[in-house]
Amino acid sequence: MLKNGDIDIMGDLSYTDERAQYIDFANEEQGREYYYLFVREDRTDITATDLSTLQNARVGINKGSVQVDLFQEWFFLSFWFLQLSWR
Repeated sequence: MLKNGDIDIMGDLSYTDERAQYIDFANEEQGREYYYLFVREDRTDITATDLSTLQNARVGINKGSVQVDLFQEWFFLSFWFLQLSWR
């Protein structure tokens, strides 16, 4: 939408080298990005204090989002198995 001119301003957009080719990102820091994992209520075995409880968990991430690469990089440095569902 932003790239093809349908809109002029867009929020909630993470920086990538590819996007920087057609988006004028601010030179000054505009804040911080935080990413959260939301867990089904019945999966009480998954905890925020023990990341090993994510082993063998099925994780859904928005296809094409920056978070895909960030999550895979973080997870593969920490654990052995991951099944992603693309939506």
